[in-house]
Amino acid sequence: MSTPFCVLIIGDSSTDMPLFERQLCKHWPVLVLERVDSVEGLQTVLSKQAWDCVLYDQVIPGFDAMKALSISKKMMFNPPFLIISDIVNFKSAVNLLKSGADDYIDRDNLDQLVPAIEQALDDLRGTGLRSEAVRELQDTERRLGQAQWHALINTLPDLVWLKDPRGVYLACNHRFERYLGADEDEIIGKTDYDFMHAPLADSFVNKTSRRCLPASAVSVKSRYVLLTTGM
Repeated sequence: MSTPFCVLIIGDSSTDMPLFERQLCKHWPVLVLERVDSVEGLQTVLSKQAWDCVLYDQVIPGFDAMKALSISKKMMFNPPFLIISDIVNFKSAVNLLKSGADDYIDRDNLDQLVPAIEQALDDLRGTGLRSEAVRELQDTERRLGQAQWHALINTLPDLVWLKDPRGVYLACNHRFERYLGADEDEIIGKTDYDFMHAPLADSFVNKTSRRCLPASAVSVKSRYVLLTTGM
Protein backbone atom coordinates (compact mmCIF):
# COMPACT_ATOMS: atom_id res chain seq x y z
CA MET A 1 0.00 0.00 0.00
CA SER A 2 1.28 3.45 -0.94
CA THR A 3 2.32 5.83 1.79
CA PRO A 4 -0.19 8.70 2.07
CA PHE A 5 0.97 12.17 1.09
CA CYS A 6 -0.05 14.41 3.99
CA VAL A 7 -0.98 18.03 3.32
CA LEU A 8 -1.96 20.48 6.02
CA ILE A 9 -4.04 23.46 4.90
CA ILE A 10 -4.25 26.63 6.95
CA GLY A 11 -7.39 28.60 6.15
CA ASP A 12 -10.76 29.65 7.57
CA SER A 13 -12.87 28.24 4.75
CA SER A 14 -13.54 24.66 3.69
CA THR A 15 -14.89 25.62 0.26
CA ASP A 16 -11.42 25.39 -1.37
CA MET A 17 -10.66 21.91 -0.02
CA PRO A 18 -12.21 20.07 -3.04
CA LEU A 19 -10.13 22.27 -5.39
CA PHE A 20 -6.91 21.38 -3.62
CA GLU A 21 -7.85 17.72 -3.39
CA ARG A 22 -8.59 17.52 -7.12
CA GLN A 23 -5.20 19.01 -8.01
CA LEU A 24 -3.18 17.00 -5.49
CA CYS A 25 -4.81 13.64 -6.25
CA LYS A 26 -3.56 13.87 -9.83
CA HIS A 27 -0.06 13.23 -8.49
CA TRP A 28 -0.66 11.67 -5.05
CA PRO A 29 -3.66 9.31 -5.27
CA VAL A 30 -3.30 8.37 -1.60
CA LEU A 31 -3.82 11.70 0.09
CA VAL A 32 -4.44 12.98 3.61
CA LEU A 33 -5.83 16.52 3.85
CA GLU A 34 -6.55 18.41 7.04
CA ARG A 35 -7.52 22.03 7.62
CA VAL A 36 -6.85 24.27 10.62
CA ASP A 37 -7.86 27.88 11.18
CA SER A 38 -6.12 28.92 14.41
CA VAL A 39 -2.72 29.00 16.10
CA GLU A 40 -3.89 26.42 18.62
CA GLY A 41 -5.20 24.15 15.89
CA LEU A 42 -1.92 24.37 13.95
CA GLN A 43 0.17 23.59 17.01
CA THR A 44 -2.05 20.64 17.88
CA VAL A 45 -1.90 18.93 14.47
CA LEU A 46 1.83 19.58 14.09
CA SER A 47 2.48 17.93 17.45
CA LYS A 48 0.51 14.82 16.47
CA GLN A 49 2.13 13.87 13.16
CA ALA A 50 4.55 14.88 10.41
CA TRP A 51 3.27 16.63 7.29
CA ASP A 52 4.72 16.47 3.79
CA CYS A 53 3.57 19.97 2.92
CA VAL A 54 1.86 22.99 4.48
CA LEU A 55 -0.40 25.30 2.44
CA TYR A 56 -1.47 28.71 3.74
CA ASP A 57 -4.75 29.35 1.96
CA GLN A 58 -6.40 32.52 3.27
CA VAL A 59 -5.64 35.43 5.53
CA ILE A 60 -7.01 34.72 9.01
CA PRO A 61 -7.49 37.67 11.41
CA GLY A 62 -4.72 37.54 14.02
CA PHE A 63 -3.06 34.59 12.27
CA ASP A 64 -1.17 35.77 9.23
CA ALA A 65 1.09 33.77 6.93
CA MET A 66 4.29 34.89 8.70
CA LYS A 67 3.06 33.57 12.05
CA ALA A 68 1.94 30.30 10.45
CA LEU A 69 5.33 29.95 8.72
CA SER A 70 7.22 30.60 11.96
CA ILE A 71 5.23 27.99 13.89
CA SER A 72 5.59 25.40 11.12
CA LYS A 73 9.37 25.85 10.89
CA LYS A 74 9.77 25.61 14.65
CA MET A 75 7.65 22.50 15.12
CA MET A 76 8.65 20.59 11.98
CA PHE A 77 11.92 19.92 10.17
CA ASN A 78 11.73 22.49 7.38
CA PRO A 79 8.45 21.40 5.72
CA PRO A 80 7.62 22.82 2.27
CA PHE A 81 5.43 25.85 2.96
CA LEU A 82 3.47 27.39 0.11
CA ILE A 83 1.12 30.35 0.10
CA ILE A 84 -2.02 30.44 -2.04
CA SER A 85 -3.62 33.82 -2.64
CA ASP A 86 -5.51 35.82 -5.22
CA ILE A 87 -4.16 39.08 -3.81
CA VAL A 88 -0.40 39.32 -4.14
CA ASN A 89 1.33 41.96 -2.05
CA PHE A 90 4.84 42.09 -3.50
CA LYS A 91 6.56 43.28 -0.32
CA SER A 92 4.76 40.71 1.80
CA ALA A 93 5.60 37.92 -0.65
CA VAL A 94 9.30 38.86 -0.67
CA ASN A 95 9.43 38.92 3.14
CA LEU A 96 7.76 35.51 3.37
CA LEU A 97 10.08 33.97 0.79
CA LYS A 98 13.10 35.40 2.62
CA SER A 99 11.78 33.92 5.86
CA GLY A 100 11.55 30.41 4.44
CA ALA A 101 8.33 30.12 2.44
CA ASP A 102 8.92 28.02 -0.68
CA ASP A 103 6.53 29.56 -3.19
CA TYR A 104 3.56 31.84 -3.82
CA ILE A 105 0.73 30.33 -5.90
CA ASP A 106 -2.02 32.38 -7.56
CA ARG A 107 -5.43 30.97 -6.65
CA ASP A 108 -6.45 31.30 -10.32
CA ASN A 109 -3.50 29.15 -11.38
CA LEU A 110 -3.77 26.05 -9.19
CA ASP A 111 -2.35 23.92 -12.01
CA GLN A 112 1.03 25.14 -10.72
CA LEU A 113 0.38 23.76 -7.23
CA VAL A 114 1.75 20.23 -7.74
CA PRO A 115 4.86 21.36 -9.70
CA ALA A 116 5.57 23.94 -6.98
CA ILE A 117 5.29 21.32 -4.24
CA GLU A 118 7.50 18.89 -6.17
CA GLN A 119 10.12 21.61 -6.65
CA ALA A 120 10.07 22.42 -2.94
CA LEU A 121 10.49 18.72 -2.07
CA ASP A 122 13.37 18.38 -4.55
CA ASP A 123 15.06 21.44 -3.05
CA LEU A 124 14.63 19.99 0.42
CA ARG A 125 16.11 16.63 -0.61
CA GLY A 126 18.97 18.40 -2.36
CA THR A 127 19.72 20.47 0.74
CA GLY A 128 19.80 17.32 2.84
CA LEU A 129 22.15 15.54 0.43
CA ARG A 130 24.45 18.56 0.24
CA SER A 131 24.54 18.83 4.03
CA GLU A 132 25.40 15.14 4.34
CA ALA A 133 28.13 15.47 1.72
CA VAL A 134 29.60 18.50 3.49
CA ARG A 135 29.61 16.63 6.83
CA GLU A 136 31.34 13.63 5.23
CA LEU A 137 33.94 15.91 3.62
CA GLN A 138 34.59 17.71 6.90
CA ASP A 139 34.96 14.38 8.74
CA THR A 140 37.40 13.15 6.10
CA GLU A 141 39.41 16.37 6.28
CA ARG A 142 39.48 16.17 10.06
CA ARG A 143 40.70 12.56 10.00
CA LEU A 144 43.33 13.35 7.38
CA GLY A 145 44.41 16.43 9.33
CA GLN A 146 44.82 14.42 12.51
CA ALA A 147 46.77 11.71 10.69
CA GLN A 148 49.09 14.27 9.09
CA TRP A 149 49.59 16.05 12.41
CA HIS A 150 50.47 12.80 14.18
CA ALA A 151 52.80 11.80 11.35
CA LEU A 152 54.59 15.12 11.75
CA ILE A 153 55.02 15.14 15.52
CA ASN A 154 56.07 11.48 15.55
CA THR A 155 59.10 12.34 13.39
CA LEU A 156 60.35 14.82 15.98
CA PRO A 157 62.95 13.71 18.53
CA ASP A 158 61.47 16.10 21.11
CA LEU A 159 58.68 15.51 23.59
CA VAL A 160 55.50 16.88 22.04
CA TRP A 161 52.12 16.99 23.73
CA LEU A 162 48.88 18.94 23.53
CA LYS A 163 46.73 19.95 26.50
CA ASP A 164 43.50 21.85 26.94
CA PRO A 165 43.25 24.88 29.30
CA ARG A 166 42.43 22.53 32.20
CA GLY A 167 45.68 20.65 31.73
CA VAL A 168 44.01 17.55 30.25
CA TYR A 169 46.08 15.77 27.61
CA LEU A 170 44.59 15.79 24.11
CA ALA A 171 47.43 14.24 22.07
CA CYS A 172 51.14 13.45 22.16
CA ASN A 173 53.92 11.89 20.08
CA HIS A 174 55.70 8.55 20.44
CA ARG A 175 58.63 10.17 22.27
CA PHE A 176 56.27 11.50 24.93
CA GLU A 177 54.64 8.08 25.22
CA ARG A 178 58.04 6.60 26.09
CA TYR A 179 58.70 9.44 28.54
CA LEU A 180 55.51 8.71 30.51
CA GLY A 181 55.61 4.96 29.92
CA ALA A 182 52.10 4.82 28.50
CA ASP A 183 50.37 4.71 25.11
CA GLU A 184 48.65 7.82 23.78
CA ASP A 185 45.23 6.22 24.30
CA GLU A 186 46.08 5.86 28.00
CA ILE A 187 47.39 9.45 28.24
CA ILE A 188 44.52 11.28 26.52
CA GLY A 189 41.93 12.50 29.00
CA LYS A 190 44.33 12.47 31.95
CA THR A 191 46.50 15.12 33.61
CA ASP A 192 50.04 15.34 35.00
CA TYR A 193 48.73 14.18 38.37
CA ASP A 194 47.94 10.76 36.87
CA PHE A 195 51.60 10.19 35.95
CA MET A 196 53.72 12.25 38.36
CA HIS A 197 54.13 12.91 42.06
CA ALA A 198 52.07 15.91 43.18
CA PRO A 199 55.02 18.36 43.68
CA LEU A 200 56.33 17.74 40.16
CA ALA A 201 52.84 17.88 38.65
CA ASP A 202 52.21 21.15 40.53
CA SER A 203 55.34 22.68 38.98
CA PHE A 204 54.20 21.76 35.46
CA VAL A 205 50.67 23.01 36.05
CA ASN A 206 51.78 26.30 37.60
CA LYS A 207 54.27 27.05 34.81
CA THR A 208 51.72 26.17 32.12
CA SER A 209 49.10 28.42 33.73
CA ARG A 210 51.52 31.35 34.00
CA ARG A 211 53.03 31.11 30.53
CA CYS A 212 50.43 29.67 28.16
CA LEU A 213 46.93 30.56 29.27
CA PRO A 214 47.33 34.37 29.35
CA ALA A 215 49.32 34.41 26.11
CA SER A 216 47.70 35.62 22.90
CA ALA A 217 50.48 34.08 20.79
CA VAL A 218 52.52 30.90 20.70
CA SER A 219 54.53 30.31 23.88
CA VAL A 220 57.72 28.24 23.58
CA LYS A 221 59.57 26.65 26.49
CA SER A 222 62.65 24.46 26.17
CA ARG A 223 63.63 21.91 28.79
CA TYR A 224 66.23 19.14 28.90
CA VAL A 225 64.83 15.81 30.08
CA LEU A 226 67.02 12.82 30.92
CA LEU A 227 65.26 9.57 30.12
CA THR A 228 66.19 6.56 32.25
CA THR A 229 66.21 4.41 29.11
CA GLY A 230 69.03 6.54 27.74
CA MET A 231 67.05 7.36 24.60
